[in-house]
Amino acid sequence: MNNSARHSIMSDSERVKGLLDGSMDPAELEG
Repeated sequence: MNNSARHSIMSDSERVKGLLDGSMDPAELEG
């Protein structure tokens, strides 16, 4: 599963929701 394309169009709120769901690593927010 390649999420890199999604990241470019994700909003901050979607990133936070991903973190809360445990589907994203906090390190991804740094990049």
